[in-house]
Amino acid sequence: MDKEYYECLSKVDDILKRKSISSEDLLKVIDDYINLKKENLYNYNIKNLKYKEQIIELKILFKVMDEEAFKYSNKIKYNGLYGIYKAEVKTRLMMMFIKTINEIICMIENGFCSCALSRIRYVYEISVFMNIIESNDEKLAKNFWDYSEKSRLKIARYIKDIDTIKDICTRFKQKNIIIHGDYNWAKDIFKNNKSVKEQIYFSDLAKMTKLKNLYGIYVQSCLYSHADIFGSITSIDKYEFEDRYIWITTPSEQGTEIIYKYLKILIPIISLDYFASSKECVFIITMISRIFNLNLFDKLKMLDETRDIEDVTYK
Repeated sequence: MDKEYYECLSKVDDILKRKSISSEDLLKVIDDYINLKKENLYNYNIKNLKYKEQIIELKILFKVMDEEAFKYSNKIKYNGLYGIYKAEVKTRLMMMFIKTINEIICMIENGFCSCALSRIRYVYEISVFMNIIESNDEKLAKNFWDYSEKSRLKIARYIKDIDTIKDICTRFKQKNIIIHGDYNWAKDIFKNNKSVKEQIYFSDLAKMTKLKNLYGIYVQSCLYSHADIFGSITSIDKYEFEDRYIWITTPSEQGTEIIYKYLKILIPIISLDYFASSKECVFIITMISRIFNLNLFDKLKMLDETRDIEDVTYK
């Protein structure tokens, strides 16, 4: 990170050390940093000119989130704040999340919003997993970690790697891990839920989290993750004058507003779960709130603002 970042961080630390913390002073420091970085990036070549300012702000936020999440991961791993598995799972999920945000920024700045929407699905899934891990104990986190080897098992079976298959299956048997079903790591939290039968689906997990009212985002983004003709016909990157019979393969600014709206919803949710709103993370939480014009110190208010996204309307 650059000199301006460390200077801003130092000013925030000074404010937080005061007996009486001034929110006005804190917001001014953050706003000054954002405006300074925006000036530095103003001449950056972005093809999506209509949403240049929002994209620049996302770039600024990505760099800060990357740094702050890395520092926080070391804190939760080595100071006993969480158990070993919970700290490791939270760290890994956040790493995946931040990398995906960077991918999405690259896509929308070059006009590939339908591709960006396919990655929104990934972000939603990570957000659901993070919320469940944060809300439960170390045992569940360990289950989640152990089950991650199922993907390795699938590949081993495909390439007929017998030794790896035997090794994984033996360990699964020792740990009493059920091989069938992708989400059986969460079986303990469904013990008293009669509506969920033997096989657990992702929708069951989503319904247990604060993202349940946002499931429409996941449904819509799935149309852009698979070879779905309906997803092409109703593509978010089409202009209003373009009907289903027009050949469309070029980049477009259309759809950027939808991607930005979804990022505005999902970035705060997963950040509040990861950082747990601790005092040490006031800097990043405040920056997210300024970039997206949200009051993240009032979680209920932030969630209320997203309730109207439950149903996705297709153009």
